[in-house]
Amino acid sequence: MATPEDELLTNLTDELTAGDDANEANSAWHDERELLAASEDLDLSGSLVNAFGETVQFTNIRTIFAANDNEITGEDLTIGGAAANQFDTWVGDPTDAVIIGPAGCMVLHSPIDGYGVTAAIADQLQIDGGANHITAKMLFWGIESAASLSASMSQSKSQSLSHSKFRSMSKSLSMSQSQSQSQSESQSKSQSQSQSQSMSVSKRSMAGSQSQSRSQSQSQSRSISKIP
Repeated sequence: MATPEDELLTNLTDELTAGDDANEANSAWHDERELLAASEDLDLSGSLVNAFGETVQFTNIRTIFAANDNEITGEDLTIGGAAANQFDTWVGDPTDAVIIGPAGCMVLHSPIDGYGVTAAIADQLQIDGGANHITAKMLFWGIESAASLSASMSQSKSQSLSHSKFRSMSKSLSMSQSQSQSQSESQSKSQSQSQSQSMSVSKRSMAGSQSQSRSQSQSQSRSISKIP
């Protein structure tokens, strides 16, 4: 005599503050990778470059996000199972892998302990689209060592200086362009003025010739009228 209902709403909100302790992270990397009927090994400690041009060297991963951007049945994205130096602390065995179906995603979040990364030993994460053309969206939040962070900061500082120099060069270039443009505008203005002056002169000369011809014709008509 009643309608049973079972409503469930689960919402997980977490925040990682800056640092290298529990519930903290100091580095991130994200990208879209196009897999053309091939696999790719992501080196989590040596070859990934972030948005600031810095090489990321993770020692611990707090969050892994992977998404399969394809929407065709059977076109799966496989995460894990690299041939060597497997990043395997997030699975039970180095050969284990997770299959992400079309329009699906995987999220692993371990804010306290994370998943350890060891350079040249356990730092390779394979992403594989099989025989399909797969677009994989990847994101990692994690921790870098103090040495690698200082190296990245010095690299970023030199790049920011070169960028500021490039901006100043661009500014001077745009200023020279605006000056040349204003000069050309003034030249065209003077040309238009000279044209208007010549036109007014020609008009006046034409008007003078017309009045001269009119006076001549009037005098001729008067002389003709006087003849008996």
